[in-house]
Amino acid sequence: SHVVRAYHPAFHHPQSTTTTMSDWKAPMTKLVNQIYSKADAEPFREPVDWKALGLFDYPQIIKKQMDLGTIKDKLDNGKYKNLEDAANDVRLVWKNCMTYNQEGSDFYILAQNMNKKFED
Repeated sequence: SHVVRAYHPAFHHPQSTTTTMSDWKAPMTKLVNQIYSKADAEPFREPVDWKALGLFDYPQIIKKQMDLGTIKDKLDNGKYKNLEDAANDVRLVWKNCMTYNQEGSDFYILAQNMNKKFED
């Protein structure tokens, strides 16, 4: 039987922009879990329950809902092809919040701060 090691010099290209699944998945999962566990992340852990909150314009304004819990599930189930897809979903969480909430509002500022931490 042929065993493929996770690291092989022939396949290691530090200059390469494309990374293998194992290269990015663990750090990304760790980062998402760290963000998820922050107290500030509480409003972003589950899909916005716009019906319960009476936000009936939410689906018209937000075309693709996204939340940290969904991202965690997708990471755990290998649903992301690459780092960019996963990172874009995280960015979408903050973008949706900032799109729906007024600039300067508590939620807007919270999303802005979370985005800043994520991008750092």
